[in-house]
Amino acid sequence: MNNHILSNRLAQVASFVPEQARLADIGSDHAYLPVYLVATGKISYAIAGEVAPGPLKAAIAQIKKYGYTGKIIPRLADGLAAIQPEDRIDTITIAGMGGLLTSDILTNGQADGFLSTRERLILQPNNHEQELRHWLTRNHYKIYDEQLVKDQGKFYEIIVADYQKSDSYTMKELYFGPILMQKKSSIFQEKWQKELQTKQKILNNLQKAYERPEAKIAEINKEVAWIKEVLA
Repeated sequence: MNNHILSNRLAQVASFVPEQARLADIGSDHAYLPVYLVATGKISYAIAGEVAPGPLKAAIAQIKKYGYTGKIIPRLADGLAAIQPEDRIDTITIAGMGGLLTSDILTNGQADGFLSTRERLILQPNNHEQELRHWLTRNHYKIYDEQLVKDQGKFYEIIVADYQKSDSYTMKELYFGPILMQKKSSIFQEKWQKELQTKQKILNNLQKAYERPEAKIAEINKEVAWIKEVLA
C-alpha cells in the first residue's frame, strides 16, 4: 500500500504518529489512517473509534479488506470512550472535526477517565483552531509541533501536543499557532494573506453600518494589525 489511500491532510497527520505507537484514531471514518500506518509498519496496534454505525461499518470493511483484523480494533463509542485500559493507548489522533467539537471530546474524555496525561495528542481541526489551542493551554498541554497543509484548496492546521504543566502562550501565539509563527512557511503566508483580505473587507462593511458595532470593529482591527505584523 502507498499513501494514495490518504489525502495530503491525513498523510501529514500520519507523519506525526510516533514509531510503534499504540494509537486511538477518533472519528476514524473508513479507518484510512490506522490502515495506512499498519500497512507501512509504523504501528501494529490501533483503535478505530466511531460514534455512528454507518462509518463504523465502513471502517470494519476497510480493516477486513487489508487483513488487519486483530491489529486495528473498530469500536462504536462516543469520542474517547472507544479507549479501554487494556489498549495501553499512548497516541490519540482526532482529524477532520471542528475545533470546538474536538475540545468537547477531550473535555468529556478527561471527565470520564479515558484521557490521562500520558497520551500524545495529534489534532487536525477543520476550524476554530484558536479555541482548541486555548483548551490545550488551559489543560496544561505544550504544543510541540504544528504543520499547516493545503489540501484541495483548503488550509488545515495540525497541532501536536503533550501534557506539560509549565508552558504558557500569548494570545497572538494561540491565534496563529506558536510553532507555525516560527516556521512562517509559504503556505502560512498564503493563508494569512487571504485572511487579511477577508478581514479588511469585513471591517470596511462594518464601518459603513448604520449602527457601528464598535467592539467587533476593535476586535477585527486588532487581528488585522496582528496579521500585518506576522506577515511583515
